[in-house]
Amino acid sequence: MNSSYITYLVYRRLKMSNAKKERGTLQSSQAKKFQTFSNVSTQIRYLHSLDFTRGEIVKYISAHGLNRSIRYQHVRNVLITPITNPKEKF
Repeated sequence: MNSSYITYLVYRRLKMSNAKKERGTLQSSQAKKFQTFSNVSTQIRYLHSLDFTRGEIVKYISAHGLNRSIRYQHVRNVLITPITNPKEKF
């Protein structure tokens, strides 16, 4: 292996480890917007638009959502179902 490839691998590993630490959190403006949504499906779609994984969405909403816990299956169903209410867009 040449040194540039090794450097690339080290860079990628560091970048991925930093990304894992930052995932699952929102900035204050995003958190305020998240709290304004009145139903769980809108919160799920909003977090998904911020590139949260399904597992991260479950954890975040269970901790910060409308005082309820949700399951992975609920998140999956919301994400594969098309939006029927045009007001639900953010």
